[in-house]
Order: sequence, then C-alpha cells, then structure tokens
Amino acid sequence: MQKNALAEKEIDSIADQLIDTALHIRGAIDNMDSVTRRAKTHGLNVPTNQYELDVLADNIVHDDFSNFSGYVVSEEREVNEAEVKNSLLLLVVDPVDGSTNASHGLGYWCFSAALVYNGNVVAGVVVDQVTGRIFRATEHGGATLTLPTGTVRSLDSLQFRQEDVGTIADSFASSTICFTSHGASPHIFRHLRNFGASALAICDVASGGFDAYIDDDDVMLKPWDILAALYIAQRSGCTVLRRDSDDIMAPTGVLVSRSETLLSDFQTLFPDFFH
Repeated sequence: MQKNALAEKEIDSIADQLIDTALHIRGAIDNMDSVTRRAKTHGLNVPTNQYELDVLADNIVHDDFSNFSGYVVSEEREVNEAEVKNSLLLLVVDPVDGSTNASHGLGYWCFSAALVYNGNVVAGVVVDQVTGRIFRATEHGGATLTLPTGTVRSLDSLQFRQEDVGTIADSFASSTICFTSHGASPHIFRHLRNFGASALAICDVASGGFDAYIDDDDVMLKPWDILAALYIAQRSGCTVLRRDSDDIMAPTGVLVSRSETLLSDFQTLFPDFFH
C-alpha cells in the first residue's frame, strides 16, 4: 500500500465486500426468531440498550473483515482511540443503523460503512436492509444508487428544480423534512418525518426522497452513524453542514440538503449550522 494513495481497485474491492457483508447480516437477522430479535444484551445482570441483533451483526463484520489491514471502528465495540489515531486505514461501521426498527420489524434500517484513508473518507456504502437499495460512493466513481432490479442510477447528475416558493412557511409547506430530535421541533414543518435511521435518511436526501435532513440541538451523532452517508450526500452534490465539529471522527449534529431555497431559510432557523 502506498503512503499517500489507496488504489482504486482496492477501494472498489472493499466496497464490494461491504455490500456482501450487509447481505450476510440481513440474512442472519431474518433467521432470528421474533423473541431473540427483540432481546437486549445484559451487563452486570442489567439490560443494556444494545440488541442481540447488534452483537450478531457486529460479529459478522469482524469475521468478514478479519484480514482487513486497518482498524475497524464499530458502534458495537469499545473504540481504541490510539488505534484510530495511528491507523492509516479505518473502516467505520454501524452494522445495524436503526436497531430498534430492525428488532420490531419496522421497515427502515440499514447497514452503513465508511472507508477512511489517511484521515479522509474515500468510500461510503449504505445498504437499505428492507428494500435492498444500495447507496455507494467512491472518490473515483462518484455516487450511485443501485435499485433492487439491478438498475444503477447516478446521483451525481440528479437535478431538482430550485424554485422560490415564497415565505419560509411556504417552503416548509411544500418540503419533506427529516428532523431528528429527542423532543419536538421548535419550528412548524407540514411534512415532518423521523424514521430512526440517520444514515438512510441522509441517503434519501441524496436520492431526492427528502428535501433536507436536520439534527435538533439535543442530537449528537457519532461517526459510524453518519460518515458513510455524509460522504455519499457530498458526492451527490448535497450541501452538508456539521454543527459541532469538522473532525470527521467527532460527534456532531448535521444538516443536509440539495435546496438552495431551504438553505437560505435554514440560516435563520438553525444558525448554529452556519458558522
């Protein structure tokens, strides 16, 4: 491996392997009975917030990437900060983004993984584990969406009409916003959604499903939650704003949108993202 470059072929090979791992995870979770699928792990005889399916998926990732030459950063295991700092190559993974949805059979959860080389993301893969959609981006191949039919759509060239629809209220009345919060939105959105899987929601902005994704003040997302999806969104032409830190490995809230009209409105409503 070269010191200042990762070969295109190697990036593609790892991205392909990540997609295979996502399918491996989906098959394993599908084979869990409903009781085990909803069960949580225990620590010191006390239930935790980690589902058994999280552990299952994490073990699959580490087994599939046992020969990975870098360090795997996973939501489901304690992170060795020294390894993160000293490793040239990182794989930042959320084996199951939307664990509660997955455990209850709700139709919105995904696999999310970003490949980081020398401090920069060089590939992102997000697999919708319900519909089978595959979002993928690399530094040399752009951003794509592969549909269950096998059709591959380029997200780089995706265009939306940008219209000034009037006041802020008018803009929000005609826009679909994914707003993540532990409370309630301080602003009125007519079409407000929160599906419980941030990586997938951000990718749905990239592909035109949502007009914007916004984290509330009380939401701080970890790199495994968002790193792959943010890279896909950026490669597809979205504006990506980090509220709390520009360090890709630091927790932060994010705002993602393709709409210049909405971004202008957001500067008034969510000034903390515009610094």
